This record gives sequence, structure tokens and C-alpha cells, in this order.
Amino acid sequence: MERLLLYVHFNKFNQISEHVLYQLEKMRPLFRKVIFISNSKISQDQADELKKELVDEVLLRKNIGFDFAAWRDGMKKVGFEELKSYDSVTLMNDTCFGTFVGFRAYIPRF
Repeated sequence: MERLLLYVHFNKFNQISEHVLYQLEKMRPLFRKVIFISNSKISQDQADELKKELVDEVLLRKNIGFDFAAWRDGMKKVGFEELKSYDSVTLMNDTCFGTFVGFRAYIPRF
């Protein structure tokens, strides 16, 4: 199954919280492509660190239009033709906490 994750992030202190790193670590094996979309001014070092193992691409943007505009921008970055190649596109943001028993049991059901 070919899956895409568009993960939106916002932190008023322009940091990436530990729970975000945890979620990305657990989600990474379940998706062919993971795009991290930040509505915060994270540093290039933080973006580069994410790309080492947790995500395929980082999209930095102004916090305009909130999550829905961020997901739209992520879809534009992927390209609407490429979106057709995925069996599923998961829209997630960093305010989702959990799951505490693992994502692997749930994602294939989507």
C-alpha cells in the first residue's frame, strides 16, 4: 500500500517538541513518503535533522490559513498528479497525541 503523510507542525517557540519526534518516528515506517509542514520558524538545522531519518521533505511556511492551508501547500508540493499514485493521503497535525499502543495497528485500517 502506497501511503503519504502530510504532517503539519506549529510551535509558538519555533521548536519541535519531543512528542512530535516520537510521532514521526512511529509513523515513518508506515508511509512511503512523509512531508513535514511547519507553520513555525524552525531553524534549517532542525529541518535538516528531521530529513536524516524521519521525513522525506520539510516545507516551511508562514502561519497563514492554519492547518488546512498547510495541507493544501503540502499537496501542491507533492503535485496533484503524484497524489494520484497514493492509495491514501493522511492529514495529521502535531496536536494529535497518541496512540499509546502503536500506530501500526491502526494505519492499515484507514
